[in-house]
Amino acid sequence: MTEELAGQIRALYTGRGLPVPPAIEGRIEVASRVGRLEALEAVELVKRRLVAGNTLGPKLVQLIQFSQLLGTGHQQTASLHARAAMKEGATVEELAAVAELALITGGLPAYVMGMDILAGIFAEEK
Repeated sequence: MTEELAGQIRALYTGRGLPVPPAIEGRIEVASRVGRLEALEAVELVKRRLVAGNTLGPKLVQLIQFSQLLGTGHQQTASLHARAAMKEGATVEELAAVAELALITGGLPAYVMGMDILAGIFAEEK
């Protein structure tokens, strides 16, 4: 049951053509060790339901998540959402604007993190 449930959690990402983020793999490991994969699955399903079919549309949802994650200092996950926003059609200008706005709630570190994420994406594209 444990491996089957872990596979179902991973399928929430792979079923959409996305790699399973390292943070999710880490959560699967911890939840499995403590016998709480059902709790992790519930959290992941709530996230999926909030995003799927959201009135704002996939691009704007990803831009908002990018901004929120910059403001809370979650660089790795923010980077994944920046890439997801681009996949949904966000422009570089829109992502840079989000990084600028993140400064309002997250301060200079949020702005710098956003710009560093974008610089990393550009470097990968070269």
